[in-house]
Amino acid sequence: MTDPKFPDIHFKVYPKKVYDKRFEELKKLRKGLHPNEITKIYRELFDFPMIFGMLMSKDELNDFPIYRARAVNKGDFIDETDPCHFSYAPSPKKLRCNVKGQQVFYGAGDGATAMYEIKKKIIPNKTIVYVSRWAIKDCPVEPSMHMIFHGLPENNDSHVGIMASATGRGWTSMIQNMEGEPLDNLNHYLKAFQEIFTYPGTKYYHLSSAYIHEIFENMDGEYSATKGKISMPIVAYPSVARNKEAVNFVFKKEFVDIFFCLQQVDKMIVTSMKDGRVGYKPISKGVLVGGKIEWSNFQIKVSASDYDWAFISDNEEIGQNLMKVNSNDAILQDRENNKISINEYLSRTRVSYRTLIDGVTQMTKDDKLDIAIEPLKKETMAFMEVHEELYWKKNRVKQIGFPFWYKIGYQ
Repeated sequence: MTDPKFPDIHFKVYPKKVYDKRFEELKKLRKGLHPNEITKIYRELFDFPMIFGMLMSKDELNDFPIYRARAVNKGDFIDETDPCHFSYAPSPKKLRCNVKGQQVFYGAGDGATAMYEIKKKIIPNKTIVYVSRWAIKDCPVEPSMHMIFHGLPENNDSHVGIMASATGRGWTSMIQNMEGEPLDNLNHYLKAFQEIFTYPGTKYYHLSSAYIHEIFENMDGEYSATKGKISMPIVAYPSVARNKEAVNFVFKKEFVDIFFCLQQVDKMIVTSMKDGRVGYKPISKGVLVGGKIEWSNFQIKVSASDYDWAFISDNEEIGQNLMKVNSNDAILQDRENNKISINEYLSRTRVSYRTLIDGVTQMTKDDKLDIAIEPLKKETMAFMEVHEELYWKKNRVKQIGFPFWYKIGYQ
């Protein structure tokens, strides 16, 4: 078939049974084959070009955050001032999108996905993880992005759904004259290819990595900050680690070297990873200044507390059945039937507001891996369990909650 918009592009559509048989032949290719040999056989089997991609406008490139995670394992040396230590691996092994020794930049569409991609290297509450955020800057031309999302649900509810919709629209515009069985057969092929490319584990890494090697290394494209054309230095595909519910990217090294800019690095200890979410304790944040990364430590500082009111509850479960009361009024009754205020009770037990606040070990934090450099003011509660006899309106008081405000950020 020849598309009128792309007169030099030709491909043939086969019946589904033919595609299925040829994919089985592709799967049988041994892992030791050179990537060029694999892509040669691929072309012979499917007679289908690899050059379809979506042009990226400058506005899209300027709003293209890319995240990469690195776990600190035993024996690792990381120069926290050097951006290169958070970029592509110096001597990479074969992975889904690179042959052995081929340097590519793996990134994700969000910080949580970047960490799920290295989940096997993370021990909760122990492993230090760096999450770097990158941007594409000053790209003078519109590069193309190859997209591998065929067969996935098209919707606006997720990043993958949006990418799948964009992929579908792109194909619809290119093959307007195709419909019925030929179109159904083509979609069958595209979905089957996506499923091989994103097959869990390493079984088909020799196939997927050869495909990316062909796009990045063997297709025409001159990389220059001022002139020349860029073919397809970006490939987007669904994250297998996130069950195809998030987006990963892989970039050609030369494109990264010229147009990538490090925006910030978050250093943290991951506390939990479950259901696509990440719990973490921030340590510090680094930003690029004059080619070097400068770091600010994460701090939580109490900025104010309220001594005039508090919460009490007759429930032992922290935060349940809370009732707001004035902490200066003599509304409590002790075992000797003395009327006392909450502040008097604290003085009697030699517990200060500061003691309670300092005892708070878990404060509310955003989980977007993007806490601002400038400290944010937040409000929370410190709770104190009451074990002695203390009553309010004949109800036994089990806990007292004290509001306070704090600043959270990097200083």
